[in-house]
Amino acid sequence: MLLKQAPQAIDAVGDAFGLTAGERRLLLAARVGTGLLICGTNRTSFEAIASDTEHHLATTDPEFVATLPDFGGNFVVDDL
Repeated sequence: MLLKQAPQAIDAVGDAFGLTAGERRLLLAARVGTGLLICGTNRTSFEAIASDTEHHLATTDPEFVATLPDFGGNFVVDDL
């Protein structure tokens, strides 16, 4: 799975994975949650759409994390 790439990294990533020019452009312009899924010789673009619960559990957005209540390090999904 390849996600958005910085312009200065795209050549190295593209060479390592044998990306076409179109795949390189896709990764340069990818939005959050979109990318390129590679499995063997098969490739496809994808968009991951998280439920609210999945977003709460997996996000690393500092602004969002700062709004979460403090559960003392222990919480269950129902707390969200």
